[in-house]
This record gives sequence, C-alpha cells and structure tokens, in this order.
Amino acid sequence: MSPPPPAPTRLSIVLPGDTPKTALTLAAVLLVLLTLSKSIPASGLLAQLLATALAAYQLFVPVWRLDHFGDGLKLCGLHWGNWQQDLRLCLWLCLITFPPYIAIHHIFMCHGQSLATAMGISDSLPALSAHALSWSLPADLSAVWDSLVFVASLTFTHLLGVALPEETFYRGYLLPTLRGEKTGDSSSSPVALLTSSPVLISCGLFALGHFLGEWNPLRLGPFFPALLFSYLRLRTGSILGAICYHAACNVLGAVIHTWYVPV
Repeated sequence: MSPPPPAPTRLSIVLPGDTPKTALTLAAVLLVLLTLSKSIPASGLLAQLLATALAAYQLFVPVWRLDHFGDGLKLCGLHWGNWQQDLRLCLWLCLITFPPYIAIHHIFMCHGQSLATAMGISDSLPALSAHALSWSLPADLSAVWDSLVFVASLTFTHLLGVALPEETFYRGYLLPTLRGEKTGDSSSSPVALLTSSPVLISCGLFALGHFLGEWNPLRLGPFFPALLFSYLRLRTGSILGAICYHAACNVLGAVIHTWYVPV
C-alpha cells in the first residue's frame, strides 16, 4: 500500500523587521489621505487618479517596507502557497454568511427607517431611507448579457482595485506586524484569535478608513467582515482567501443593492 498523502501545511510567516509603531504610523498616514481624498469634490479622471493613488499606497508601501527584511510579497501573504485551503475556506464562508446577510439586508432596506425611528436614532442616520424590493429576472438575452457584464466589471474592480490593496495593507502588513508573531496560527481558537488586540485594532482602523470623510455611522460596518478577513489570513498565512472573500462580499452588496428602489 502506498502511504497516505501528507496533510496540507499551514504557512507560518514571521515578519522580522517593522515595529508596531511604524505600522501604526503608516496606517495613520493612510487614514489622513483617505479623509482628504473623500473631502475633495472629484469626479471623472480626478476621482480615478485619487482612487489609484490610494490603492497604490496600500499595495506598494507594505511590500516596500517588508522588502527590507526578505521577500516583501511573501511576507505580505501575496503567494499561492496554500491556495486550495484559502479558496475552500472562502467558499465555506460565502455559503455560511451570505444567506443571513441577504435576509438582514432586506430587513434593513425595507424596515430600517421605521426601526430607527422607533428607536429614536433616525436623526443619527441621515443616509437611511426607505426602500422596497424591486427585483426581476432579465427580460431577454440582451439584458442577460448586460447583467453579466455588470457583475464581471464589479468583480474585476473589487478584486483588483479594492480587495487586493486593502487586504495587502490591513491583513497582509498591519495585522501581523501588530501581532509581532506568526501569521499562520492554528493553535488558538477562532474566538481567541478574533478577540485579540491586534485583530481588533486592525479591524477598527479598517472601519475608520471607510467612515472618515463620509461621517456616516453605517460606514463603520466593515469592522465585522474584517474580522473574517483577519481569520482567513491567520489560518493560512496567505491573503488570497481574504482577497477573494472581501471581493465577493463587495460584489454581493453592490448587486443586491440594485434590487431595491427608494419609496
């Protein structure tokens, strides 16, 4: 009999150089840049240039920093070393989290305004408005094609333009640098991992980056999916799963938002 195949290994990557102080300083610079960029009235080419500059900062600064201590791409988790486990975990999280998210999103869109009014917090949520479900299947092949192009464009944009740079900075660089230890950590329970100070701080800064410049309390919501992005990074030592799940969450949110119209 042939021996059984070896079990997949968990990558354990140690960031050997940057200090938490350096990482937090770079995060503070990013938050300032995000605030300024969202405070500048911009559209068209200028808006694209600002978005590209912010993505470049989040993508290249971590790699540049970690290149001082070895292979910056690998240290940031930008590798294929555990891609099967990354994609498997991403798929399971999609199956587990997307159905309840769709249900909660429906309640929020259709009943959020009345619930906020009943709780006396409607004045704190100025962007909250009543919506009604207005979903329908594409009427013909042309509409099907338009829908496919829309989803493909969203996927490309969020995968490469949003999830890749954000995960590189927050989960690839900031989180393990704050931990100052191995990123492929299977010894601790998921609860212990996700309630550790480095995870909570990095997720808080991630949420703050969405809130600053927009000043809408609802924009602090990304804190919660960031916990799952962090879990994926810590389980495998790679950010491939976090990038894919992050992009999938964004695409799902954008698609189901089109199912509702203001009333």
